[in-house]
Amino acid sequence: GLCQREPNVTSTVVLFGGEPFLNESIFYFILDYTDLITHKTGKKFNLSTTTNGIYFKDPKNCDKFFNRIQNLHNHFSLEISYDGSGHDRRVYSNGKSTKEDVKDVIKKLIPLTSLTIRYTIHKDNYKNCLKDLIQLSKLNIKKIVVNFFESELESINVNPNELKDYLRAKSEEIFLLT
Repeated sequence: GLCQREPNVTSTVVLFGGEPFLNESIFYFILDYTDLITHKTGKKFNLSTTTNGIYFKDPKNCDKFFNRIQNLHNHFSLEISYDGSGHDRRVYSNGKSTKEDVKDVIKKLIPLTSLTIRYTIHKDNYKNCLKDLIQLSKLNIKKIVVNFFESELESINVNPNELKDYLRAKSEEIFLLT
């Protein structure tokens, strides 16, 4: 249907929600299946995933991933969720923070791919968000996407729109610093 209806339009497939690499076989099946469609029909896809990054802590997983995406017929984008000073709320099943492991993964991935960081501002990092974003931009990350956990910020009487305006005004300063 999609290939016949929009054969010359590049479609987007985003793998996210929970942790995409928890079902590694389905993740790679989707990559292979979209490539098969492209090979058979010429229909192109932009593929992306948002991950916590822990999958890439294991060098074998890292090698497997990059070997698989380097031969894709379609474009692939990798996005890591990292909340800087507020990342301690993201924990392993034993309660230990994933913060240091994710920082290490990000540093390992930067030279390998055009990495995007998804930074969510919430009650645990809003006071340090400008500092966090400056530190991230100094790592030579090509793209940082900033999200706001608006309802959580509002629950502690922080106006998300005022915070957005403040960061927008400071974005030029961040750009000049990096």
